[in-house]
Amino acid sequence: MSDRLASIISLIIGSQTRIALFVDGRMAKNNLNNITRLRNELDKLGSIRISTLFFDHQIDSSESSDYKNAGYKVEIIPNYITIKLAMESIDTALKNMVDTIIIGSDDEEVFQVVSKIKENHTIFVVVSNPEINPSLAKIADLTFSLGNLDELSDYISNIVE
Repeated sequence: MSDRLASIISLIIGSQTRIALFVDGRMAKNNLNNITRLRNELDKLGSIRISTLFFDHQIDSSESSDYKNAGYKVEIIPNYITIKLAMESIDTALKNMVDTIIIGSDDEEVFQVVSKIKENHTIFVVVSNPEINPSLAKIADLTFSLGNLDELSDYISNIVE
């Protein structure tokens, strides 16, 4: 992590960071513990204003309830989750609703579209599962794996202290 990024995040944290979290439901599938922990860790950074999981198929009601209990809104998108993730991120940034946008996706296409957010509107954080794609790491200010949230936890602990 660069010193520049650490100082930017420190400034934002001091002013109660507003966070949007958009996650491709395929990452959440069979991963409720990590999805829950992700949200809990991000709560330490600031106020989570938007927290949405996008699925491309119907999920059963108990699974939907589990995600809702973990603090997520569940949206069923028949197809094109990548486009929905990009559009929601861009819309949120343009409306200046948040300071930080976290996108959970392993699809490179979404990041090519939303890379402009980082230039003008917000610090852009990417969650990638299970391995971080090097090209995604270049676009994001911070990358971490949903499968290894200890790195995020340690980073947040150092910033918040």
